[in-house]
Amino acid sequence: MDMLSMMQGLGGARGGGPARDGAFVCWAEDDDSVELKLPLPENTRKTDLRALFTPSSMSVTLRADAKPLLVVSSLAKRIVSDESTWYIEKNIMFIGLAKMQGTGASVSEQRWGRSLSSGAAGSTFTCWLAPHEAAARLGDEAPELAASSSSAGPADDSFLGFLMSLWGVQWWMLATAAVVVAGIVALAKS
Repeated sequence: MDMLSMMQGLGGARGGGPARDGAFVCWAEDDDSVELKLPLPENTRKTDLRALFTPSSMSVTLRADAKPLLVVSSLAKRIVSDESTWYIEKNIMFIGLAKMQGTGASVSEQRWGRSLSSGAAGSTFTCWLAPHEAAARLGDEAPELAASSSSAGPADDSFLGFLMSLWGVQWWMLATAAVVVAGIVALAKS
């Protein structure tokens, strides 16, 4: 199963939890990470993008004209920027943000809630597409409809999905491991 199939449940409330608010709603979370699906302009390649993660912000821009695709200058909670990752598949950017774990924080305190943004004064939260346009490009329900069909999480009846839930493995961990293994194989062949 490819990563796109594994992440089909993301978008609006379909990824579990509350309905989403703000400039971007195609994301889901668990205790350890926040996972986003960002539709990209046609024919966008990885080399066309600049993704920047800091503990309190994230931005995705086009390199050529610095056009912002997604900017959140005050994330709802802090992230571990050097453990956050992204990749492109079928003109969709998949982003995995590793949540910074608070000392003694409860599970409910790790949840971001309805918005990627903290809403702090002076913060920025923009997306190049309106929420309903992003959902339509992903083939998801419109955000206002997604709230009424909320589920406990993305449905994944595959054996890999079962193992991931059993071991608590995140999709971005698997993607990182796959890249490392591919690099080792390529190095061994040369």
